[in-house]
Amino acid sequence: MTFPEVCNFVEYPEAESYSLRRKSTDLIESKSVLSKNITESEENRAFNLAESALVSIKGKSLNNLQRAIFKGAWQGQTYEEIASEINCSEGHIKDVAADLWKQVSEKLGQKVYKKNFKAILEQRLSTGELALCKSNQIPCNYLNNRKKYWGEIPDISGFYGRDEELSTLTGWINKDQCRLLTVLGIGGVGKTTLIAKLAKQVQNQFEFIIWRSLHKAPAFEDTMTILLNFFTYPKIADSPTSVEEKILLLLEFFRSHRCLVIFDNLESILEPGEQVGCYKEEYSGYGELIRYIGMIQHQSCLVLTSREKPRDLELQEGENLPVRSFYLKGLPLKEIQKILLAISPFSATESDWNFLVRYYAGNPLMLKILATQTKELFECNISKFLQVGEYKISEIRDLRNLLSRQFERLSTLEKQIMYQIALDEAPIDIKSLQEKTCLSSSASKFMEALRSLLQRSLIEKTPAGLKQEPVIMDYVNMKQV
Repeated sequence: MTFPEVCNFVEYPEAESYSLRRKSTDLIESKSVLSKNITESEENRAFNLAESALVSIKGKSLNNLQRAIFKGAWQGQTYEEIASEINCSEGHIKDVAADLWKQVSEKLGQKVYKKNFKAILEQRLSTGELALCKSNQIPCNYLNNRKKYWGEIPDISGFYGRDEELSTLTGWINKDQCRLLTVLGIGGVGKTTLIAKLAKQVQNQFEFIIWRSLHKAPAFEDTMTILLNFFTYPKIADSPTSVEEKILLLLEFFRSHRCLVIFDNLESILEPGEQVGCYKEEYSGYGELIRYIGMIQHQSCLVLTSREKPRDLELQEGENLPVRSFYLKGLPLKEIQKILLAISPFSATESDWNFLVRYYAGNPLMLKILATQTKELFECNISKFLQVGEYKISEIRDLRNLLSRQFERLSTLEKQIMYQIALDEAPIDIKSLQEKTCLSSSASKFMEALRSLLQRSLIEKTPAGLKQEPVIMDYVNMKQV
């Protein structure tokens, strides 16, 4: 995909004179009088005038959440109705609204709240006390029109479950204003689909949205060109050339606008081998960009999906900090059944359903691959398929390939640890694991390898010790034969 393809999706009316470097606001006096008995078209014009006045009062544009509150309140909606319409909690809407009315009150020197703001704006506009934006600065319709480029976002029409995960991530974005989120998990667990659903669900909270797949490992320079031209179209004069200057320019836009950027399949630009989460040398720019986005304050959000955790994120992360990671697990039986039944009417006994989902740890893609085999060979009868033992990963090439891509990225030490855990079958404590591997490696390297395997989602830490999911254990044992 080249940059011109992206530009074709975006139009910016009246944007010829727009420049990110203009900080000042020119104001002209409004000569429009708002009538009490106005038509629907006049009502829309009245709202636009009032919104422009509000922008002038605040000294900067409204973000999407503020605009949704302002518009809903203007139309006489309750906070509960506004919250329902934009998929946000009523409590958060009230908090943001209270802050908005407070800002307006301080600027006007008059107490402003939900019930009286419309009358106050109408009165002050009619007397010319408020000013509006000139057309030769950032156009008001430019600020209000949301721009989206969905790129290679997957179809989510067959999306099932994940209510709890969506609620958590939506809260992190809307309520906690997180600026960097990473969704981690083994291949096929549904990271991309979950984030696609999340992006569609929160899209009204953002002015700009762009989805960028890193599956084919695009050069960092290409990605930055696309991002800067998307966000700062038309091109600004004296475009920066250094990586740091480009990143800082992008962050300047992230401060003044509410933007959502998704980087899908980040593991494609990470180095396989000794240390998890290290960027390949030619892709180190991505690491700098991600570090800056997490470190510097702004009102936008970058969401990453990856099979491996990027290095150095732990230094910025925290439960109450704006940088967070989310480990995605498989789906429960009920949701897996919905996914498979949407493909074809599969049948199985309750115990067989439970066994299958437990063996594959609820991994949607793995179970879809298995379902294809069942449909072709056993007329959608899962119980018959299980009876012949063809469900194991060693028997299905596509499943082996899915795990091979992740297993082959491991260091020698990580592979040896994986072999030992698979041999033990039952969960094993760290001390016993280190003794059984009989490795000459130092304790620090051993612990680092364990942390790396956890961050790759290939082992799990339980109260009984470290373990592997059955499908992973079978794959590892197959590799040892």
